[in-house]
Amino acid sequence: DTFEHMKNEIYKSNSKMWNMLQERKALTASVSHDLRTPITVLNGYLDYLEKSIERETLTNETLQTTIKNMTEAVDRLKRYVECVKDIQKMEDIEIKKDNYNLKELIADITKEFSILAARENKKLVIRDFSNSDFISTDKAMLSKVLENIFDNALRFSHEEIIFSIKEKEDYLYFSMQDDGVGFTSEELKSAASFFFSSASNGGNFGIGLSICKMIIEKMGGEIGVNSIPDKGSVFWFTLPYRQE
Repeated sequence: DTFEHMKNEIYKSNSKMWNMLQERKALTASVSHDLRTPITVLNGYLDYLEKSIERETLTNETLQTTIKNMTEAVDRLKRYVECVKDIQKMEDIEIKKDNYNLKELIADITKEFSILAARENKKLVIRDFSNSDFISTDKAMLSKVLENIFDNALRFSHEEIIFSIKEKEDYLYFSMQDDGVGFTSEELKSAASFFFSSASNGGNFGIGLSICKMIIEKMGGEIGVNSIPDKGSVFWFTLPYRQE
């Protein structure tokens, strides 16, 4: 029995290590892919400027437009670098749980979501089906996850975002649903890893959501995505709400 227990523990440890290595490999591939685009854009504009100078066709208006576009590409590079730094920080962060009133906590975290949605001419619907009064969690980390998946839903929704909270036995189920284009079946396979870029959704999902995945797993929960093409996507996660 002892050897069987040791074997199972070693198997679990090795499986966890393998999954971590695979996720790091996927993250590296995602970052490499995303960095390639702004670098290609910058090289293209530099080549354009060089040829325009040689031909003496460079006007002030063209120069200003080109500089503006190059600045946007540089800003994009900076955002990616900061995201990678955030992931490295998340790997070392410690979860600090405290007890909070669940209703007040959700109201506090989401108080700006409706305002941000209204600015984009979209509607945020909050459906709270939970019965518990309190939750034991890390408020800062929970806020970071909700802000990230809300921002994702805001970018890709057409008219409405539905944020739901449900209580299931000893954990809470959170979901953020948009009414955007959703994923194709092939994209959904990659989206489940949170390290991928989708052409149909207009850009990268991976880095920010990979941080969410890391946080939720550190908090003892699970995270995933469901989607129907042309009808939208649902990013969801679970959290235990009692003090361990």
